[in-house]
Amino acid sequence: MTLKTEGTTLNLSSEITPSDAVSNVTATASASKNGYLINSIQYPDVTCHLWKEDIIKVLHNLAGQTALQNQILANQEDAMVTMANETIMSIYILTIRASHCPFYECKQKKIIKKIRKKKKNSR
Repeated sequence: MTLKTEGTTLNLSSEITPSDAVSNVTATASASKNGYLINSIQYPDVTCHLWKEDIIKVLHNLAGQTALQNQILANQEDAMVTMANETIMSIYILTIRASHCPFYECKQKKIIKKIRKKKKNSR
């Protein structure tokens, strides 16, 4: 089967003839933006639009999952900070080594300031 396009004749058979093998001319067909080529015949690209819709759906679902995961991680972070603060506040300063006292005193003061600030802002 042969096809004439723009002054050139393309052989669409799958067999290579001796004249094609020694020819210096290479026939290439290019697809336009809205289609693709099969046997050098242009067909409209219907799947492109459907593929884009599928990608949009996937990205939308991924964004929803990411937002949910971020919310879970924020809750976990709050829980860990609360547990750490409770642990620091439960330490009795007089029972620990003198070298550790300044650190825990400073941490306990910061936690107390943070609690007072939250109470003040909630009123």
